Amino acid sequence: MGDTSGKPGILIIRYLPGKQSGRVDVMRRLPGGQEGQEVHVFGHRYMGVENWVPEVRPVLVEALAKGDRGVVVDLGEVDWVNSVGLGMLMVLYQEVAKAGGRTVFANPRERVVKILKATKLDRVLKTAESVEAAVAQLSGS
Repeated sequence: MGDTSGKPGILIIRYLPGKQSGRVDVMRRLPGGQEGQEVHVFGHRYMGVENWVPEVRPVLVEALAKGDRGVVVDLGEVDWVNSVGLGMLMVLYQEVAKAGGRTVFANPRERVVKILKATKLDRVLKTAESVEAAVAQLSGS
């Protein structure tokens, strides 16, 4: 959700392992007072076991419609990603790109980075070492 100053916000999607698998929580403000949303997705540590994109899509569509043009997907708790999980990441990337936005995948573990490189998706899906670094990339700082 963009702020009233006209500066677009950034949507942060945090993928978290948890017993409440498949649950999505939406928080309306980002740390530091920056406008935007933070979405918590609870799923399996192996991304691709569950399809969580349908749960996140309405929040993504709303954020893009309100002017947000940056999306950070925090992969810090993802141990491994299969082909279905890679497909979910590509769907998010493509939907944001169609709306004129950019996506950065933050905190990928070494195994996930190796999978992105092996599939050559590292050429398309941009990564950052932290959520803060991803936000800085999207903010142009």
